[in-house]
Amino acid sequence: MAINNVVQRGGKVCAYDENGEELFSKSGELVRYTSDAVFVRRGNRVCQLDMYGYVVDGNVKEETQSGNELAGFIFLVLGLFYGLFWLLRFSLRHYRITSVIVVILFGCVLLAGLFSPSLKPHQEKAVSFSKDYNHRQQAFHDAMDLFTQQNYKKAQERFIWLAQIKYRPAFSSYMAGQCAYKKKHYQEAIKFYQQSLAIKEQASYTAILLENLANAYKALKDEKHYAHYRHLLEQQRARN
Repeated sequence: MAINNVVQRGGKVCAYDENGEELFSKSGELVRYTSDAVFVRRGNRVCQLDMYGYVVDGNVKEETQSGNELAGFIFLVLGLFYGLFWLLRFSLRHYRITSVIVVILFGCVLLAGLFSPSLKPHQEKAVSFSKDYNHRQQAFHDAMDLFTQQNYKKAQERFIWLAQIKYRPAFSSYMAGQCAYKKKHYQEAIKFYQQSLAIKEQASYTAILLENLANAYKALKDEKHYAHYRHLLEQQRARN
């Protein structure tokens, strides 16, 4: 089974197989797709979904994104210089008016600092985690959401528990490995990747797993295992 067609329907991205059967319908904006992955924009991030609609990478780096950010930065700098030039010209001609404006703006800044509530950057709503077997499906969805939000620590806690209770054990082990890999805890990532492979050797995410597994060994300077899993990755890609 492979992804044959993906279309945008309103705020949903719908994927279909070779027979025209719907594989999934997920929220977001379609960026591109391959035979085994769909890339969807959600906010300022691009997520990679597998053929079942599950997030396998919550923050894919797009090549065009860095170019757009650089262009935006250049325009911002040019705009600032242009604004400062005209402000300086105005200030030299009307220094009294300029002084009054500066005092008013400074006062507004002080008042805003005194009365605005203190905000913590990237503060997120806490998601309760109850290790209740009857709520395993909700724990799985929470874990996927946390992974998308790059809260890898809390997401990993849930994936490890889900693997332990045999809820989608291969995929949960793989995602626990993804969390560890994103945190650069490569030894831990290797453990969960191998655990996932032991349960299920072939899945939609196997190529990503093998590539990350090889890279984890490379980061640990284990060239023997790196070469082994790169070889398995090449075989996997040839098979697909």
